[in-house]
Amino acid sequence: MIPIITAVFYTYGVWQDDLKKFRIIAFIVPLTWIVYNIHVEAYVGVLLTIIEAVATLVAIIKLDIK
Repeated sequence: MIPIITAVFYTYGVWQDDLKKFRIIAFIVPLTWIVYNIHVEAYVGVLLTIIEAVATLVAIIKLDIK
């Protein structure tokens, strides 16, 4: 169920006109993938989604907070 819910949530985020909302959703989506990847023991996937989450967090800090 996690991949389906995450895909629907990401699709909703892509349809947003506001980039700030998109970046927030783009930060939440990797967090759900981390949970899923840990559950299925895909540790390389965990590493890559952590990198994705950090990159998105940097974008949020750089573009939305400052």
